[in-house]
Amino acid sequence: MEVEELEEEFEEEEDIPTVPDIPPPSQSKPRHSRRRSHKHRLGEHAVTVIENLKNQQLPQLDPIVTLNVGGVYYTTLRTTLLRYPDSMLAAMFSGRHKPQLDNRGAHVIDRNGRYFGYILEFLRSGTLPSSDVASGVLSEARYYALDELEEAMHILPSISAQIVKENHRAQFPDYEENKRRILQIAMENATVTKSGDVIIYAFRTEFVPKASNFNMNHHCSADQAHISIGPWESIADEETLIKCIESDLIDEHFKVKFHEGKRRCKYFCGQSCQKCTFRIQVMFG
Repeated sequence: MEVEELEEEFEEEEDIPTVPDIPPPSQSKPRHSRRRSHKHRLGEHAVTVIENLKNQQLPQLDPIVTLNVGGVYYTTLRTTLLRYPDSMLAAMFSGRHKPQLDNRGAHVIDRNGRYFGYILEFLRSGTLPSSDVASGVLSEARYYALDELEEAMHILPSISAQIVKENHRAQFPDYEENKRRILQIAMENATVTKSGDVIIYAFRTEFVPKASNFNMNHHCSADQAHISIGPWESIADEETLIKCIESDLIDEHFKVKFHEGKRRCKYFCGQSCQKCTFRIQVMFG
């Protein structure tokens, strides 16, 4: 029974005599509350029960924990897992949640077992992972909401470079999804020659013509694009977006022919059309 419910029950059951109001004396004196104390109103027995409920502890937990992380077994102290209270690991092993155990009684975590060893080393002694595994450990640190580990890893050159790249990509809308679509289109267009061209209409801001006689339904080169990306709020221009995509594809070991610049629509009626397209070429095989 919840503490509030128990208090209400005792208040309803006990017949408390009321004290009539007494007019205050003519001289100004400190006024004391006419309400009897919380303890007196409930009765000694009720207070004892409520205090016992309030002081009730979580079930006794084993100080030593065995974990099965992706098939790799670890044994550690529970206090190690509870080191950072705001992390997912602290929540999982606080005793507030029912654990999932394997047939050996180990706590099952369906994550990368190799990287979890580096997570434990950080929790035990603050040790950071080596550069060759840093990116994978960073991903796991984010999964376990270990902000302290992620922040500590910023001093590693490979991680600082990765975070700068992530922030750079974050300037553009749906960056990862658009990059995936570009690669898919390139693969579809490479069936015959093993070289796939992708035409991209990229625009930081929407083009709004000022000339009253400008025909928005003209045959625009942007209408022939395979994919449109934009608008976005960052000051980074369209050229920066295309270079970012090309650089990422190369980092992922795709062979990319760098674009030769943007192609502007040639339509003119009162003013030039400002829409531009870019071509990315990905070679396979």
